[in-house]
Amino acid sequence: MISSTIKREVKDLINEYKTNNPYDLVKCLGISHVRFPLSGRMNGYYTREFDGDNICTNSNLSKEEEVVVLAHEIGHAILHPGQCYLFRSTNTYYSKSKFERDANIFAAELLLDDNIFEEYVGYSLYDISKIVGMSVKLLEYKYKNLENKLDG
Repeated sequence: MISSTIKREVKDLINEYKTNNPYDLVKCLGISHVRFPLSGRMNGYYTREFDGDNICTNSNLSKEEEVVVLAHEIGHAILHPGQCYLFRSTNTYYSKSKFERDANIFAAELLLDDNIFEEYVGYSLYDISKIVGMSVKLLEYKYKNLENKLDG
């Protein structure tokens, strides 16, 4: 999926429900969200089963980590409905999978405002990540998406 299409999907979602909060969005979208101690390094997953859309997040995540995982999994629910995806801390940000990249872009667009880099001019991505409580990798996705928008 083209990043501009993902950006439009996110913008439409925020406009429709008047929030970018993943916890509010799962309620608005009727997605079941449960926390469970998941094995290994699994942070969460999305499935669609008989009773509807479901997201499970690892109950061992910090609140900040869970917000990102939840946004990522909502991305799968919106962009790739009916598929089952696992968000793994070991390879998701580096995954070559188009679906994982799409969900990462979705999460970055949902959680980070377009003007974040203007707001923190002169700060490194590491510094911004500490200030806003988001991972450097998520900031990199946002930055690359803004770069692509400027190039295109």
